[in-house]
This record gives sequence, C-alpha cells and structure tokens, in this order.
Amino acid sequence: MSNVRGFLAVAVSIIALVAALPAAGQETLPGDACVAGQLDHIRLSGGPETSGVADILRCNGATWQSQIRFMSTGSVGVGNLAPTAAFDVTKGFAAGSTGWGENAQFLAYSTGNSASYLGVSALTATANAGATGAAHEAYGISANVRTGNDATAQKAFGVTSQLRLFNTDTGYGVVVDDDNASAAGGTAYGVYINLDDADLTRYGIYQISANPNYFAGTVGVGTPSPQAPLHVAGEAIIGKGTLACGAAQDGALRFTSSTDAWEFCNGSAWVPFEQNLSGPPGCVSIGDLCADGTVFAGWHPITHENLFIATTDQGTTSQWKTTVGANDIATDSVDDGRANTNQVANSTTFPAFKLCKDLATGGHSDWYLPSRVEAYYLWSVRDTIDAAGNITDFQNAYYWSSSEQNNNLVWTQQFSGGNQDVNSKTNAYRVRCVRR
Repeated sequence: MSNVRGFLAVAVSIIALVAALPAAGQETLPGDACVAGQLDHIRLSGGPETSGVADILRCNGATWQSQIRFMSTGSVGVGNLAPTAAFDVTKGFAAGSTGWGENAQFLAYSTGNSASYLGVSALTATANAGATGAAHEAYGISANVRTGNDATAQKAFGVTSQLRLFNTDTGYGVVVDDDNASAAGGTAYGVYINLDDADLTRYGIYQISANPNYFAGTVGVGTPSPQAPLHVAGEAIIGKGTLACGAAQDGALRFTSSTDAWEFCNGSAWVPFEQNLSGPPGCVSIGDLCADGTVFAGWHPITHENLFIATTDQGTTSQWKTTVGANDIATDSVDDGRANTNQVANSTTFPAFKLCKDLATGGHSDWYLPSRVEAYYLWSVRDTIDAAGNITDFQNAYYWSSSEQNNNLVWTQQFSGGNQDVNSKTNAYRVRCVRR
C-alpha cells in the first residue's frame, strides 16, 4: 500500500511539472515575457494559433514586441498591429529628436556612382485607377499631415525637398511630367491647389526667397484660359518700386502714388503716360481750336508729340494711287505717317498724299497722311473731337492711312466701328491730314 502511495505522489509531481511547461509548438506572442539575456533577440511567430497572422518579434529586455506584422489579408504593418493599407508604417518620435531622419516614417537613401546610370530613385510610386469609373482617383503619393492641437506653433509639410548640388548640377524640388500616352479628352494639372478652410491664412504658393521665376506658357489670374503671356481677369494693383529704367526694362510699367501718375520705361527713363501731358497754350484739351485755325487732336500715340488736324476732310472720294502693282513706300511704317508721306512724290499719281502735301492750313506746310496707328488713334478720340464742335465731324466711312500692306493693298481705317481693313490702292476713300 505504501508503494501505491509513493507512486501516486510521483505521478502528481510529474503532472504538475508538465502543466508548468509551455505546450509543445506554442508560438511566442507579442507581449509575452522575455529576459534581459534575450535583449534584441529576434523571433518569428505565426501559425494556426494566430489565424494566419505572423510577427517578427524583438525582445526589449522584458517582453516580446512586434516589429513587423503580416496580416492574413496581405497587409504589412511596421509598428502597427492592425495595418489596413498594403504597407502601413506607424512611428512615434521620442522627445529630443531633432533630425528629419530620426522622425521619418519611411527613410530611403539611394546613391549611384556610375557614370552610365540614368538616375537614382529613393521612392517610386505608380498608381493605376484602371477602368473603374469616373469617380475613382489614383494618387502617386498622398499625404495627410496634421499638427497637434496645443498652444505651440507647429508646422506641417505635405511634401518637402532639400537640394544639395555641385558644379554644374541642376536640382528640381518637384518635377511633374506626363508619359505622352494619354487618351484625348483628359485634363492635366501640374499642381492643383484647393485651400478652402476659412479659419486659416491661405497661400496657394508662398515664396520667401527673392529669386526669379520662369513661366514658358501663359499665366492666368482669375481666368483658366489666359489669352496672353499674362492675363488678369479683373483689377491689378501696380505700385512704384525701385527698378531702374534701362534697355532691359524697356516697356515696364509702374504707378507713382506721389503724383497719381502712370509711368512707363522708354529704355532710358521713366516717362509719364499722356494723361499728364497738356496741349499747346490756347488749345490744351483734345478738340480745342488753336489760334492758327487748326484743331488739337491730342498726342501722338508713339512719340507723344502734339498732334493737329484740319477742321474738315481734305478729300471725300480720293484714290491712294491711280494704279496698283508697285511697292510705293520703300521703308513702310505703321506708326509714322510723316516718314511714309516723305517717301511719296507730290504727284497726281498719289491723290491722297497730294492733298496733304499741298495743304497750307494754319500757315503750315508739313501736313501728312496719317499712318495706320495714327489713323486708329484719331478714331479713338473722334467722339471727343466731334463733341468740341470745332470741326466738320468725322464721317462713318473709310479713311486712308499711309501704311502700305503690299503692292496692291493699303490699310484703311473704318470710322464707324474702329475696324482696320486692307483695300485696293485705287479705291476711293476719305482723307484727313495731320501734322505734329
């Protein structure tokens, strides 16, 4: 009987010892205990017991922690035990971290040292929405960046680039290109910005460095379809800066608030626009009758010289020339009618020119047939001149310009609507001579 009791005692001891041992094949799971001697040891866990979930575990000296988790769905998590994306990286940075690399969720460093390689890519993203419907979108890189809601001033960067270049290298912070394989009908935006949170101070593009910018195409402000290198659909404010006027700045504009005057650079000096000009004594306003019997018509649109007209048309049915087929003005000008007129003989072969060359109104002999630009200017101030009541009004008809278009055609000015057309030299139109 004593032998039986002894056998039972041994059996109970063995059962207790076995119960204390881990089950055969049992996986180490995240959170299981480890000892200091296993610090930084790595284990792979996963199997039927974990329903297809696998982990790469690291001992931190006390417990086993999951470093990378593989889900049965195919998702992979780094620092995340429940990844939902194909590759999900989660990392919190420690206090005192200062560098971008220390706090990076994903840090890729690629280098190439061969003279023959085409390029090095630290991160390449390809997204293909496929034929899945109009509402689907493909994002090569999508960034959702937030700051903490506390009292400190923080910054959030969706995309950041830091360039380091040498010798004749060229750096691009962001490059947007297409593969020239798109189907017709699409719309491509190099950069698309939608900042609509009214609680924020919003800048679509904010540049703090004083470097130049280059745009090869057109730029639209307030319009998606710019029709000029710079197209502003609305008001624009132009102030006076410190830009010096030289040949490189020819054509630049500025507004001088001290005199409320617009100025333009003529290649050597800033010149006020013609609204600050005044006519000669006794006929200072457009349409005024001057003492010599001529009418002040304003200022030449190019030279800003005083421009005068006679009180009546010099011809009503005059030909530019009696024949066609010849280049009659060797050095033709669209803005200098005096230069054109001086190249034409005072002959009955050129009736319109002869009317001006023979005109002596006001005691002057320097009348000429206006150029294309001068004729257009006269049309632009026609209503002002007519309203002054000192001339026989301009008629709603074609008037000759002195600007030749080719051997057969000449530019004419329509005074009814302002259009300019080319017509045969032998047609008969009206003539109004000018002088300056």
